Amino acid sequence: MKEFKSELGNVAITKTHVERQPVESEDRELIEKNFDKGEIVDRMEYSQIDGMHVVEGSMFPFIQFDTSDGVKRLFFKEHQTARRCMKKIRYNWHAYQQNY
Repeated sequence: MKEFKSELGNVAITKTHVERQPVESEDRELIEKNFDKGEIVDRMEYSQIDGMHVVEGSMFPFIQFDTSDGVKRLFFKEHQTARRCMKKIRYNWHAYQQNY
């Protein structure tokens, strides 16, 4: 398991999923005001992901997961953390696809 520090809650990347323990903050409240709660994720199973990419043009960069249930977003406070986390998630997601 690999863990990334984030002001919105640390993100743990495992062999089968990615998850965050959310931290209540003004930033989190702002995100929840501006995005549908169904699009904000704190846990994403690799089996649900069809594709992913980082969206950096936002005040809060995020990893966008494309799923059969629509778009899901994992938010970050910093662009660099989002990019580093995305690399590890993509690597584990590809490994998951090969093994399961």
